[in-house]
Amino acid sequence: MANRDVTEWTAKTVAQAILNSGMNKHQVATQTGIAYRTLDRKLHGGSDFNWRDLLVIAEVLGISPTQFTPPPFVEKAA
Repeated sequence: MANRDVTEWTAKTVAQAILNSGMNKHQVATQTGIAYRTLDRKLHGGSDFNWRDLLVIAEVLGISPTQFTPPPFVEKAA
């Protein structure tokens, strides 16, 4: 999975998690402390989410941050 693919996968996964939560982007931006324009840019794949972003978004949405782990990084059960 190339870097651009990871960026797009993460953006889509975070956007879907926000949608599933019933919150909107403005609420998530406010509660995470991420500027709305920055969050929106990242959700459209314009730049990468960093670990802090993913952790605080997961906390605000009440989900595990492991949901934002791209498939190539998930350990397969033996």
